[in-house]
Amino acid sequence: MSTTAHRFRYRRAHRLSGRKAYAAVFDRGKRYFARGLVVMARANHLPYMRLGLSVGKRLGKAVVRTRLKRVIREGFRLARSRELGGLDLVVIPRSCEEVNNACEVGERLDRIMKAAHRHLVEPGS
Repeated sequence: MSTTAHRFRYRRAHRLSGRKAYAAVFDRGKRYFARGLVVMARANHLPYMRLGLSVGKRLGKAVVRTRLKRVIREGFRLARSRELGGLDLVVIPRSCEEVNNACEVGERLDRIMKAAHRHLVEPGS
């Protein structure tokens, strides 16, 4: 595997896990909106970003929800090409129709990550 491909892997360290981690983002995070997505972001003081997903049952059956999660994870992996670090993100899809292409989701997440990094990690800038 080349060093470029290796750098963009979605590792366990990039996952947000545990009730406390999710609660911290939901309680003290800032909300960002993109077409079909709501993203809660909070600074984590780590050199990398972590992703959490919250996909409700109202979006469809398990097969549909699992596909949404796969698309969002891939979009996150693609958007990390310009690693900014220092954020915990929880992505909440609002529509199945708006979240069906990983490249488009990656572009939306990239814009949100930049804005969140500007507001939360570099507030003095």
